[in-house]
Amino acid sequence: MHNHLIFKALIVSAWLIIAAQPAVAQKWALNDTVYLFSNNIAYIDVLNNDAGNDLTILDVEITEYPTRGFVERNFACNCLVYTPNNDFGTSVFEDNFFYTLTTPPDNPEGSSPALINLAQVFVYFMADECSDCVWPGDSNADGISNAWDLLPLGMAYGAYGSPRDSVSTAWAGHSATDWTGSFGSALNYKHADCNGDGLVNNADIAAIEQNYGMTHEVSTIPDMPYSGSDVVISLEILNESVEIGDTVVANVLINGGDGVANVYGLAFSVNYNVVPDSGTVNVNFPVSFLNDGYNTISVQRQAGNNIEAAITRTDNVLASGSGLLGVVSFVMEDVLAGKTEEENLVLQFTNITATNPDGTKLSVLPQGDEVDIVLSGNTPPATGGSTGVNVFPVPANTIVTVQTGNTGASRLQLLNAAGQVLHEQTLQEQQHNATIETQTLDNGVYLLKIYTPAGVITRKVPVMHR
Repeated sequence: MHNHLIFKALIVSAWLIIAAQPAVAQKWALNDTVYLFSNNIAYIDVLNNDAGNDLTILDVEITEYPTRGFVERNFACNCLVYTPNNDFGTSVFEDNFFYTLTTPPDNPEGSSPALINLAQVFVYFMADECSDCVWPGDSNADGISNAWDLLPLGMAYGAYGSPRDSVSTAWAGHSATDWTGSFGSALNYKHADCNGDGLVNNADIAAIEQNYGMTHEVSTIPDMPYSGSDVVISLEILNESVEIGDTVVANVLINGGDGVANVYGLAFSVNYNVVPDSGTVNVNFPVSFLNDGYNTISVQRQAGNNIEAAITRTDNVLASGSGLLGVVSFVMEDVLAGKTEEENLVLQFTNITATNPDGTKLSVLPQGDEVDIVLSGNTPPATGGSTGVNVFPVPANTIVTVQTGNTGASRLQLLNAAGQVLHEQTLQEQQHNATIETQTLDNGVYLLKIYTPAGVITRKVPVMHR
């Protein structure tokens, strides 16, 4: 019932409220569409398709609230959380709300105006008869679009079947006729045709990137065949030690028990215990036994304190070999866990999936690595010191006060463990005190950056709600 909602046309637009010359870092808001199978809370990553650098949920303001539910910002997921009313999906089947995305002025004096863009979020209830529909970007049908969805594309690459009536990558469940091929015995090839044009090729990768991190409800995640193997994947940090501001470089190495690994595709996440410069996190896949430079596709995305990446062949030929597979790199901005002489940079794998050409998953043994973090003598002290900087109370509950002393500070930033800016504040000349609200933050340790003429001073801000 109410399947007509699926095909409802969306007006994809954004309105500029305050006109100004476009800035290099200008942020643009685009409309979003969310489909619910049941009356459940929805986590909406509205920033996923918005444009701009270092977007955080603090840039978002709700300007018109939904009438059939409630929406609020959530700093833990860096998203909006929509809670439908009890009658959603029974007597009412759609809702919407508006939000703005703000670009700060080009200069700290504020002579150029801020840019504010308005976007709309549509929420639709969708009946269960679309449980086998194709969600563009979720080619493994596990309920989320991410790097692991590249693996089925590699297996079905070049396959063709019936095009969908809706040739679209919009995040929605699209009805589709089954194709002749399948991954193992559980999942039809049609799910790899992300754009619905009837052919699996590079064009379908765009849907994974466009809808990355988007989720939908699933009743059952398809079981894929599984086989034991002796594949070992390891991280080797090339730096002997690292300091804040250094570029961390780590090799991704692979081998088998007899020195040879047999794989077709690989998806993984690398977790790090430091704050990286989010614009520098990267995974490079050089030419290797797996990547011949022609018959491979890859994708990557930073997600919280992880970099997620995948690479797969597209020619249905199992690759055999060992050695260097990829290179992970990023600039280390700071250490969030607290600075001690024994502090280590730790990189480790999480959620590794290796496959062969028919979709069988292979067991993989992951091995991480760690090196010392050198605490430079130029690193600002953790408390007060000659600069007169003080941060209190520690831990913070609902508010934290920052005293900048004689530093001449002009700007403050508060970052989470993923390096995302949660709060930014410009200080007026001769302003030596500022407050930051922390009541909406999750318990944990955050990084405060104080920008001064002499450089950036950092402090740890632990938050503990009583």
